[in-house]
Amino acid sequence: MENPDNKSNLPLISVIIPCYNQAHFLAQAIDSVLAQTYPHFEIIVINDGSPDNIQEVMLPYLSDPRIILHNQANQGLSNARNTGIKLAQGQFFQFLDSDDWIAPSKFDLQVNQLLADPSAAFSYCDFYHYHNDTGEIYEMSSDKIGTLEEEPLVKFWSRWLFPPHVILIRREWVERVGEFRTDLPVAEDADYWLRLLALGCQPRHLKEFLAYYRRHPLSLTRVNSSGETAIKIRYLFIQQYPELAARASELGFLNLFKLMNDKDWYLAGLKTELACAKEQIERKEKELVELLAIHQESVTQSEYHYQELMARCTQLESSFKEAERYTLSLEELLQKK
Repeated sequence: MENPDNKSNLPLISVIIPCYNQAHFLAQAIDSVLAQTYPHFEIIVINDGSPDNIQEVMLPYLSDPRIILHNQANQGLSNARNTGIKLAQGQFFQFLDSDDWIAPSKFDLQVNQLLADPSAAFSYCDFYHYHNDTGEIYEMSSDKIGTLEEEPLVKFWSRWLFPPHVILIRREWVERVGEFRTDLPVAEDADYWLRLLALGCQPRHLKEFLAYYRRHPLSLTRVNSSGETAIKIRYLFIQQYPELAARASELGFLNLFKLMNDKDWYLAGLKTELACAKEQIERKEKELVELLAIHQESVTQSEYHYQELMARCTQLESSFKEAERYTLSLEELLQKK
């Protein structure tokens, strides 16, 4: 990365943070951006008619020229993001929900990755699940959830892999895909990435844990059930991209079939191994029973020989005492003579 003091040579990153009723988390989200090692960014906070103390929370930040607060009547998360897109000036976009946060090196690493590969539309990183009620953190890596490196649309069609703030995306691709849908109560970002991938964009995976996804009772994914929404998102996609949806469904099914087949072979192998292990255990148990019988016989023989030995010792002791008495009697006779 070039000299941080010469920001004009660095691409500007627009960070869009919508906030509704989560002012108590907002400062951590903003601070995580201000802590970036990459210096050239703007922060656009969209107050989506939040009824809490968001103005009070924002007050210390407004003296920073990089931070903008836009107030609007409540219109929902998607509409707030769309407002942020219209206000953004950057060459790269970072969508960050107000209850999440990012690691200090995220912008540096992802901008470098995208500048090194002009064909890539966006960079996405690994992330942590943070459980707000317990403070526990769990790794959500590509090893667990998969990657988009091959057939990205097929992969994402089958499984939505990540929250929005793992991504750093080029402005031109945001302009190409357009706005977030405003008629979805949840998972609007999944719909956005699907439409983006349908346009042929190429993602690049950065295998670094650079984002924190907070789980808490008031998060939208907890409050709203995403089952019906997932069906609706796929239905809308099928209407807009029927051929791509058909291909993604077919390949997704084939991948699932292959995965199930691989699992069947794996389970069959385990079954064979378990059968062999069972035979070995049965054989060892039989040997153990035989050894136990031999041991018991040895114990019995030992007890018998012990009793014989004790009887012989008793007999010898009796003979010794008899000899001792005889010796004493001889000594008495000798003394009398």
